[in-house]
Amino acid sequence: MAIEGEYYAEGDVPPDNTGKTVGIVIGVLLVLLAICVLIPLCVIVILALLGPAIGNVFSNIILGL
Repeated sequence: MAIEGEYYAEGDVPPDNTGKTVGIVIGVLLVLLAICVLIPLCVIVILALLGPAIGNVFSNIILGL
């Protein structure tokens, strides 16, 4: 049995780490997807809460002209 980092003989096969790699890739994709969903959702909530205040600022500017 060969240890990682050693040279392999012609008949030896290096250890199979594809399951671990697939798990890491899926985890990274899920984190990116969560970020892509949560950031816009937070922006929408913040704008919904601050919308009237922002509208009042612009109304005051227009009335001041």
